[in-house]
Amino acid sequence: MYQWFPASGGAIPIDANPNGHEASGEPKFGAPLFVVRAVVDGSLQPGKIGPDFGAANIPFGGQELKVADYEVLVNAGRWKNGSGGLVPERAVVVGHERDGTPLFAARAFFEGGRHPGKVRPEFGGAHIPFGGREVQGIVDYEVLVEGGDFAYSWIEARDGNVPSSAEAGHEADGRSLFVARAPLHGGLHPGKIRPGFGAAKIPFGGVEVDVASYEILDDRGRRVAASGGHVPVGAVVAAHEVDGAPLFVARANLEGGLHPGKVRPGFGGAHIGFGGREVQGVTDYEVLVEGVPST
Repeated sequence: MYQWFPASGGAIPIDANPNGHEASGEPKFGAPLFVVRAVVDGSLQPGKIGPDFGAANIPFGGQELKVADYEVLVNAGRWKNGSGGLVPERAVVVGHERDGTPLFAARAFFEGGRHPGKVRPEFGGAHIPFGGREVQGIVDYEVLVEGGDFAYSWIEARDGNVPSSAEAGHEADGRSLFVARAPLHGGLHPGKIRPGFGAAKIPFGGVEVDVASYEILDDRGRRVAASGGHVPVGAVVAAHEVDGAPLFVARANLEGGLHPGKVRPGFGGAHIGFGGREVQGVTDYEVLVEGVPST
């Protein structure tokens, strides 16, 4: 579980947990560093702050920008190793580019310290702010992933078996639908399944592909309304394209049912497998996000 607290002028909330540190030598003696995010040029960019910074330091456009108003990450989850632009499963979206492309919180060792920054697959590595510049393409790093109160698992299955009670949608006639994912053409793609299908149905390449071996999502998480390809902050990476681009679990109303599918910003909407085809660009949908469900 994590939260973002608004702050300005160098302030750091008392409950914030350090997620990095300066080098141990003079003059800062390993001072703690905290993950922040701030609006820059129409985007929401992760970065860092320390006790004496006076502002958020955001890596952007090859520079280390000072931003007076920002948010600080509090009660962070877990950090998982990544390299070469890889974004691990369960990574949470903490920001976005101007075009909506998701950004993930990263941290990496550099010049004796461990510095928070950002990553997405196209970067090829983590980008961190340091010494007035944006240090790009640090190959080895860690990525913030979901942890704490929110939990889910993927259960291996095949041949139409549905070993989960976590309904994610339904047919027009009320029959339950569940989220599935399966490897396909070098990627890992979300789709759907229910008893009677005989296989997972994965929307891909304009058709609905039947895959005999798959995994079923077992979760009690939250879903947030979105539209037009937008991926909300807190969305959980559930799968990926062949090039590593993250895919998120979506669901949308279609022909009287509520159908699981997938989304990423370049889609312009959710992609849903239905009637043997991949229904593309469903404008209004919901996305699975980090957090416990509302009661």
